Amino acid sequence: MPSPSASSVAQAGRIGRRTGYLLLGALVTAFTTVCTLEIMGQVWFQEVRTTGLECRAGLQGLIQALERARENVGSVREAGNESATLARFRDSLEPEWRARGAVSQACKSDHKSSKALQQIERLRYAEEHAVRYEAQNLARLRRRVQELLRELGIPADSHSQQNFR
Repeated sequence: MPSPSASSVAQAGRIGRRTGYLLLGALVTAFTTVCTLEIMGQVWFQEVRTTGLECRAGLQGLIQALERARENVGSVREAGNESATLARFRDSLEPEWRARGAVSQACKSDHKSSKALQQIERLRYAEEHAVRYEAQNLARLRRRVQELLRELGIPADSHSQQNFR
């Protein structure tokens, strides 16, 4: 027959484990809930500032910002720095794209303008995807060529080494 102290130790161990599991579960649940609420707030309850912006002028501004961003990435893309390319693209979209919620509000009553805004948003994400994809592919190809040059024993000048990084 086990001693009474051994069974009380085992019982205390079970209680401790259960308490630990409950605390861990509560911590994970609280973290998940807070993160979910933050994401939901940003997606469905965006802060829309009224800027007095007209719908068509806002749409035109969004398009001009996309064109500016596309032009601005060219020089960074040549340098081969993927994260800098993407950051420059996103920075070039501002300040017009910060007012996207206001443009959406201004275009709410015009069905054609709302459809145009949806297509402009799709274009923006396609452009960003293209920038990211091109930058990643370019960097991968540059690294591969650099490896092949090394394997062949062909020295690369300092300018091409900078471009291949």
